Amino acid sequence: MSVRVTDDVGAVAGRLVAEGLGAAVADRGRAVLVLSGGTSPDPVLDWLAENLAPAVAAATVVSWTDERVVPYAGDWTTWPVELNRRAAWARWFSRVDRPPVEIVPWSGSGSPEDAVAAWAVPAIDVLLLGMGPDGHVASLFPGHPAADAVGEAVVVRDAPKPPPTRISLTLPKLQEARRAVLLVTGIEKGARYREAQAGRASTPIGRYVPAGRWDVVADAAAGLEGA
Repeated sequence: MSVRVTDDVGAVAGRLVAEGLGAAVADRGRAVLVLSGGTSPDPVLDWLAENLAPAVAAATVVSWTDERVVPYAGDWTTWPVELNRRAAWARWFSRVDRPPVEIVPWSGSGSPEDAVAAWAVPAIDVLLLGMGPDGHVASLFPGHPAADAVGEAVVVRDAPKPPPTRISLTLPKLQEARRAVLLVTGIEKGARYREAQAGRASTPIGRYVPAGRWDVVADAAAGLEGA
């Protein structure tokens, strides 16, 4: 595991993601990228829109760590801001001639259980993972039963953050990633990350250990210099 502290999280993390995708495409002819939701990935999405090689983007399949169960339809510009998929369209997919193929977690209608059953994410080549100030990853929250789910995906009800219903990849599925890039930004997230690495936290981020390479990209406020 490496920790990189930078004043340009988007560029540093974006290069790591692009490197992992390029290696997967060179080895197997395609790459599978799973994106975190929330706002942490925004600068990385901006970087990928400007810098990811078109040939690599065209050979990449994208899905998400989790999705919020909110109704939506039509053009992405009308989608609710809570939808994780919307950020990828706003910051990346809509800005390139040939966006990646999507494995859509939630279509906007139907039951969350049906969505989870249909959501089939192949082996993850690159995982861009964010974390919350409480130590949650994806929609796996500390103390919530979904954090202990097995299999590939789970319905999350009564989430402690709105919207209350979500679907999420499980911790075992996220840990299968061949390469993970974790974003740690801000003093609160930095503190939770340090606790997790010291073994003082049983939060999802404290339990997360990917099978492959793990890079942490942090800003100065996270306080991970020398970690």
